[in-house]
Amino acid sequence: MEEKKKEEKPREKRFRISWFNYTWHILLALWLLFLGIYPNEALRQYGLISTAIFIILIVIIARIRLEVIIKDDKLVIVEGIISKHVREVFLRDIRTIDIRQNIIERIFGFGDVMIATSATSGYEIILENIGAPYKLKQEIEKARAKMAQRD
Repeated sequence: MEEKKKEEKPREKRFRISWFNYTWHILLALWLLFLGIYPNEALRQYGLISTAIFIILIVIIARIRLEVIIKDDKLVIVEGIISKHVREVFLRDIRTIDIRQNIIERIFGFGDVMIATSATSGYEIILENIGAPYKLKQEIEKARAKMAQRD
């Protein structure tokens, strides 16, 4: 009886900019909804709601404009919404992964991830305000270890 090897599905982990990065924008939208800035009641009702919705849409668009994907053998950074800029870095080419966080970023669990590759002397990739930066670093290191075991 032949044993069939199960094909492993490509493993992907995805990361985005932290929601906490947009706290002030969201608070501003809520402030516009509740306090009001227009003197006329009709303008207040429609103006505040539309302004708050506009701010929330900007926050959502700003957050989804960057996605970091860890695949089996490479790191893919997708930037943009209408036009896309895709950068791919092979995991074997990554030299170092550094994380930069101030005290507020440490408290709320986001920060900058800086990646240096063998192609450059400095950081080739700087991902700002990524949620769970240590988890991103850990997932990249796991994928690199798995890739090394396969080779």
